[in-house]
Amino acid sequence: MRKQLGLISPTLMMLVTLGYGAYLRLMVRAGWESWIAYSMAGLGLYAFILFFVGGIGKAMRGEKHFDKREKFFYGYLGSLWALVVVIGIYLMGHN
Repeated sequence: MRKQLGLISPTLMMLVTLGYGAYLRLMVRAGWESWIAYSMAGLGLYAFILFFVGGIGKAMRGEKHFDKREKFFYGYLGSLWALVVVIGIYLMGHN
C-alpha cells in the first residue's frame, strides 16, 4: 500500500500545479498556459509510463491476475490518463 501511495504522489503534485494554472487563468494573469500544458503533459506521460513499467513487471513475473489494490491503482491511472487526453483534445480544439 505504501509503495502505491508513493507512486500516486507525483500525480497529486501535478494536479496541484494544474489547479494553480487554472487559478492563474481565472485571475487573467500571463503564464497560465505553460502551467496547464506542463502539468497535463506530466500527468499523461507519468500514467502511461507507470502502465508500461507495471505491465512489463507483471509479465516478467508471470502474474496474470490483479488483486483489489492493483485494480484500484491501475483504474486510477487509467481514468486520470483518459481525463487528461479528453481535456487536452478540448483545449486544442477551443483555443
